[in-house]
Amino acid sequence: MPRKKLGKSPAPVDTAAAARAATPKEAQRPLAPSMHVTPPPNDAQTTPTFSPLIHKKLNPTTLGQVIEPLISRASASKRNFSRVSAASGESIRDAKAAKADLDSTDNQFQAIVFQAMLEEIDAGADIIEAELDITEAAIKLLVDEYNEGALDITSVAKEKEIMLLEKRARDLRSQLVVRRCQKSQMAGEVADKMVLDNSEAPLFVKDWSYIDLLISWYRAPANATLDIFRPRDPKAQDRFRATVFKAYGAKGRTSCCITGGLIDVAAAHIVPYNIGENNATYLFGESTHKDGHIMCPQNGLPMLKWLEEAFDKGRFTIIPGDNLDEWKVIVLDEELTKEIADDPIYKPIHGKALMFQADFRPARRYLYFAHIVTILRQQRYESTGWWKDMPPGIPEVWATPGEYLRKSALMVLARRVGHMAPKDAAELLGVSDDVGNEGPSRRARLFSDIISLSPGRGRELVTSEGSEDPFVSPGLSNPFSALQTSGDDDVNTEDEEDEEDEDGKEDGEEDKEDEEDED
Repeated sequence: MPRKKLGKSPAPVDTAAAARAATPKEAQRPLAPSMHVTPPPNDAQTTPTFSPLIHKKLNPTTLGQVIEPLISRASASKRNFSRVSAASGESIRDAKAAKADLDSTDNQFQAIVFQAMLEEIDAGADIIEAELDITEAAIKLLVDEYNEGALDITSVAKEKEIMLLEKRARDLRSQLVVRRCQKSQMAGEVADKMVLDNSEAPLFVKDWSYIDLLISWYRAPANATLDIFRPRDPKAQDRFRATVFKAYGAKGRTSCCITGGLIDVAAAHIVPYNIGENNATYLFGESTHKDGHIMCPQNGLPMLKWLEEAFDKGRFTIIPGDNLDEWKVIVLDEELTKEIADDPIYKPIHGKALMFQADFRPARRYLYFAHIVTILRQQRYESTGWWKDMPPGIPEVWATPGEYLRKSALMVLARRVGHMAPKDAAELLGVSDDVGNEGPSRRARLFSDIISLSPGRGRELVTSEGSEDPFVSPGLSNPFSALQTSGDDDVNTEDEEDEEDEDGKEDGEEDKEDEEDED
C-alpha cells in the first residue's frame, strides 16, 4: 500500500500532555516554584486519544478487548503512585521534624528526601509507561482495523489519526526517557532545594510542576546530556566524514557509492548518530574500534546529500546483492519507481548495486540492523506480511541474526516496533518464535524508548508548526523499540566479523541501579 505525504494538521486533542512537556523558550535552568503540594503526573488520559469520529466507528467489543487490560494497568500504576507518595511524604515529614529538633543533620535529611523522590519519580514514570502502552496499542488497533476493512474511514482520516497518536506516543516516550535516565539528577535538585529552604512555606513533598520544569530543561538541546536530545557535534561529524572518505576513497575524491557522483557527497550514518555509543554497545556488543560503533568508518557510507536524507527517511533500504560481496538499493515505495512518480529520480537507483572505490566495506551488522529497522518502521503501518514481497538477497550474507544482534532483542524489536505477531516476527528474522517471550526488562524498555526517539529511518509525518518543544511538534522519527538481553544469547565481537583492532569506548546514559536487566 503506497504511503502518502500528509499535509498540515491541527494540534492534537491531548493539550494537557503537550502543555506539560512544553520546553521553555529560553534554554535556562528553571527557577524552583514556591514550595507547595501539586498533583502527581496523573493528568494523562487513560483512554486512547481517538477523535470522536474514529472512536464512534471502532468496534466497541474489539476496543474493549485490546484497550481495557491496558487501562487497568494504568489505573494500578496510579494507585501505586498514591501509595508511594503517601509513604514518601510521611518519611519526609518525619525527617523534617527530626531536623528541626536537631536530631539529624542536613546530610541525613537530604539523603531521606533524595530516596523518597527517587521512588516517586519511578512510580510516576510507571504511569507514563502505562499510558505509552495504551497509545501504542491504539495505533496497532487503528492500523489493523483499517487494513482489514473494518473501519469505514478515508485514508486521509486514518493517516491524520495515526499522526496524532504517534505525536502523543513521542511526547510520552521523551518524558519517560528523562524520568528513567535522569531521575537521580531530578531527585538531587529537589533534595538540595529542600535543604536550602528555611522558610515556613508548606512542606514540599511532591511539587510535580517543578519536576516537569526540570524535564523540559533536560530535553532542551542547549542543556541536554543524553545523546537523543543533544544536537550533533559539527566537529565530530567533520571527523567522521574525513574518516569515512579516507576509508572508502581511492586516490582522489570520494564518490557516492550509489550514483558515482562527486559533488555534494556526505558521509551517511548507517546506525543513526543519536542512538549514542552506550545504546550501540547494548545492541552490538563491545566495539574494538577506537571510535566505537557510531563514529567508526564501518558505520558510514559516502552518499549524495539527497540520498542520505532519503535513506534517513526510509525511502530505500540496502540489502545483499546478487554476489556475496555485493549490496544493492531497494526503493520501498513502488509508486516512487514508476515513470509518472512525483520523484522519478528514485527509479534509476532501484535495484542498483553499490559501487566502491576501494576494498573497504561497511559492517554487515550495521546494514542488517538498518534494514530490519526500516522494514519494521514501514510494517508498523502496513498490512500484515507486507515485507514478504521484499527481495531477500543472498541469505548467506546476512547469515544468522545472532551474529549481529541478540536474537531476543530482534524479536522484541519486531513485536514492539512493527507490531508483529511472534510467528511473523520469527519468520522475518529467521529465529524460533519462542525467542524473547520472557518479556522485556525495564532496561530493555528504556533502551527501546531511547532508540525510538533517535532521528533517522523515520516515518515522514508533518505536524502543526510553532511549538517550542522539538519533542512534541516535529515529524516522527525512528519508531523502533524495546531491546532485551538474554543470558544465553551471545553476540559475536567485531573481531569475528570485521578486522578492527582498537578498543572501543562506551558512554553511560542511565542511572547505576538500572544497569542490570530486570528479568
